Amino acid sequence: MPDSPQFIYAPIFGPISAVTRQHLIDHALSFAVLAGMLGIGILSLAIYLYLKYHDFHEPRFLDVALFLFLCSLWSFTDSGIYHVYGKEIAIGSLISFYAFMLMSVPMLHFVQNTVTLKRSPLPGLWIAALYANAFFQGIWYLLTGIPFIHMLFLTHILLFSGVITMILLLRREYLTTHNRGAGLCLIAFAILGVGGIISLILYWLFKIYWYDAIFQFGIMLYILLLFWGLICKITNDIRFRMEQEILEKMSMEDRMTGLKNKKAFEHYLAKLERHSDEYANAFLAFLKLEDLKEANAAYGMSAGNELIISAAQCIQNVCRELSPEPIECFRTDGNEFAVILTDPKISFSDYETMLQKEIRRFNASGSSRCQVCLTLGHSYFKDSLGNTQSISSWKSQADYDQHKSSGQTAASQVSNPYKRMSEQEESL
Repeated sequence: MPDSPQFIYAPIFGPISAVTRQHLIDHALSFAVLAGMLGIGILSLAIYLYLKYHDFHEPRFLDVALFLFLCSLWSFTDSGIYHVYGKEIAIGSLISFYAFMLMSVPMLHFVQNTVTLKRSPLPGLWIAALYANAFFQGIWYLLTGIPFIHMLFLTHILLFSGVITMILLLRREYLTTHNRGAGLCLIAFAILGVGGIISLILYWLFKIYWYDAIFQFGIMLYILLLFWGLICKITNDIRFRMEQEILEKMSMEDRMTGLKNKKAFEHYLAKLERHSDEYANAFLAFLKLEDLKEANAAYGMSAGNELIISAAQCIQNVCRELSPEPIECFRTDGNEFAVILTDPKISFSDYETMLQKEIRRFNASGSSRCQVCLTLGHSYFKDSLGNTQSISSWKSQADYDQHKSSGQTAASQVSNPYKRMSEQEESL
């Protein structure tokens, strides 16, 4: 017998149910830690898939999930409960050793995804070393029959030196960048290192075989700290993205009318140009609100603003009536609007008829001091042969058609209604 202390646990005698119950009680802490690791692993995987679906790239959640799944596999196949009550013990032991040898690989990827400085080769070298260790131990076992447990010290040395190396790498990262994520990662690896050292002392010096509970508890603290840091980071990232989306939406919206603005109009045209092959056709209508200056002169700027909002409401009402047709409405300038209908099921003349009907309905309601008068011009994106014209030509043709329509409207007006009403009010 070696001189080092040996701990031999007293055997348990009694009915099978009582013995099993006592074994479960003795391993309750290990099972609780195992359940916690599995739970956090599943949660991490779910968060990773959810974020990926919403175009958030945070692979460290996947690293945590894989690490915890491997840890859970190792903890279960290495437990006394499995070796007493399990089946295929030899295969389970083999799985246990390989899970233990490779479970650090995902966390080395975690460090790679945390370090923001010039890419360090150290995590990659340690990943290669862990794979090589697992491969050559397997080859050596097949050639010589030496059990994996007799080569376990090689894995312990590799893991211990790897943790120390990652601590030094993260310390350099934190001192250089003051990255909060690197700081949390540094503390977590320090906790893991302390837990690992205590476990190694218990295992190699004192031959205490519940060292794995200490190591598992250290892993839980390590993961909880990293997981908390990841949750804080992704929460800040989501808040930032939401603020950016709100600002982007505000920058694309005309505040007076609620319609999309000229910037949104140009973006939409660029999108149509990029995906022109996906559309059978589209028509662009330019609309101009007539007599806005006269309304401002007769009633003041508030009346002009009221007239712009009324015109926008008429345009929006027709858009809603055409829903679910893919129609977009924009205010492109002070008294100018644009409407784009892709893959139209109605002709432009049908749209114009619907809009003029809505304008007549609005003017007849008497809900505004001013009468809405819109002139329209249009152009189709593709000709009868399916040939696509450039965006600039498309806009120019619609603009020319609108100006022609505006000129015809001006020629047909014998007098200015706002001027006439203003003169009557002044005489009173």
